[in-house]
Formats: sequence, structure tokens, C-alpha cells
Amino acid sequence: MHSYKKAQSVSIAPGFKRLVSVRNRWRFFLTILTLLCHAFFIGGITVYRDFFNQPIAEGATLTIGLVSAALVIVLFIVLEFVYIIVSHRKLDPLQEDVLEQINRNA
Repeated sequence: MHSYKKAQSVSIAPGFKRLVSVRNRWRFFLTILTLLCHAFFIGGITVYRDFFNQPIAEGATLTIGLVSAALVIVLFIVLEFVYIIVSHRKLDPLQEDVLEQINRNA
């Protein structure tokens, strides 16, 4: 019963809804951005196969498609880093506020 009351106090804490809302907005935004980038990359390779199959320079063996794939992977890593930064700067302080509210009311 004690854990139920603790869970109930978390869910009614004023900052909890804000924390969940902010976290969900960031997750949704970054997920949509990731999916769009991936979809445009796959769609671009499908539609413009000849373009992506060209070498990046005259006589090079590295193709535009391979470089594009590497850039998409780097973009995904950057987006993960952005989420980590946002989490540390915005979400963690909100979570600490919720924990403080819960401990004051306990």
C-alpha cells in the first residue's frame, strides 16, 4: 500500500505533468526528425539511384550514396547528443523539482 501512495503522490505532483509533457514533446520532435531524415534518405536513394551511385569525385571509388549514408548516421548520433544535452539541462532539473515536491509532501 505504501508504494501505491508514493506512486499516487508522484502522479499528482504539479511538476510531474510538466516533466512528462516536456519530455514527450522532445521525444516526439526528435523521433519525427529522425524518421523524416531516414525516409528522405531511403526515398532519395530509391528515386535517384543513378545520382547516389556516382563517385564523389572524378576517379574516386567512394560514391555519393555511401557518403550520404555516413552523414545520416552522423546526424542520428548528433540528435542523440542533442537529447542528452536537453535531458541534462531541462529534464533533470524538472525531475529534481518533482522529487523535492514529493519529499516535502511525504
